Amino acid sequence: MTGDVTIQKQRKSAVADAEPLASLDEVIVLLKRQSRRLEGRDRLASDDDPLWACLD
Repeated sequence: MTGDVTIQKQRKSAVADAEPLASLDEVIVLLKRQSRRLEGRDRLASDDDPLWACLD
């Protein structure tokens, strides 16, 4: 997911029009939101698993 954000930021640096810039900002926000949600879900899954709890 981090790589996708990086790619979108690079695309953003090559764009001058306001409309595409706004669209790329929306994509970046969406990717970051999804990343946080997945990290939270992974954290919850590892908390419920005794093996992961032991390794943590």
